[in-house]
Amino acid sequence: MQLKEESTKMEQLIETLKDKNHELEQFAFITSHDLQEPLRTITTVVADLEQQNKGDMDEMTSIYLGFLSQSAVRMRALITGLLEYSRLGKDKLLEKVDCNIILQECLADLRTYIQENQAIITSSPLPELPAYGLELKLLFQNLISNAIKFRKKNISPQIRITALQDNNYWVFSVADNGIGIDARFQEKIFVIFHRLHSRTAYEGTGIGLAHCRKIVELHRGKIWVEPNPEGGSIFRFKLPVI
Repeated sequence: MQLKEESTKMEQLIETLKDKNHELEQFAFITSHDLQEPLRTITTVVADLEQQNKGDMDEMTSIYLGFLSQSAVRMRALITGLLEYSRLGKDKLLEKVDCNIILQECLADLRTYIQENQAIITSSPLPELPAYGLELKLLFQNLISNAIKFRKKNISPQIRITALQDNNYWVFSVADNGIGIDARFQEKIFVIFHRLHSRTAYEGTGIGLAHCRKIVELHRGKIWVEPNPEGGSIFRFKLPVI
């Protein structure tokens, strides 16, 4: 009797958590959507002021308008990130995905960024597995972009992507030769909006790795980071074989 009561309580708790998560996702979606319009107004007004006063604007006014414009760009990136975060995995079905194709599509999308930073990216053969194709592509894209962004100064980023089967999971590794991550922050980096560096050092919204964790968890997997013995970091994530 007691076991049945405990089971019922657990089921109720799970349902409550599901409801709360749904409410939070809806809040993120609605808030982000509603912020788009005033942001568009700010961007338009700043652009109009710059155009109307071109050549007649004093230095301080020009600087302040530049700050406004840059803030609007960051805000737009943040809103877009929140919208993407709230939509991950919505109304989609798992399908068999070839990770080699997904990776090649990512590299094609990131070609300019890769070339600008002289990044060297290699990979071993990757598996086919049941996944959400677009989300998996976003996962690879975020991890590769992250590895390039947090590179060591004056050193070309080197990124190696591999996968090994471990019982019922495929364990993927994205290894880099970048600046690495302090052991104290290896859990916190996957928390949304958490940043280890100032915006002046590294541009970003603090959403990318939270995206990665949510995508992996949608696939009933796990993601973590560990030091690369050769310097840098290794991001690992495991996804079910079936």
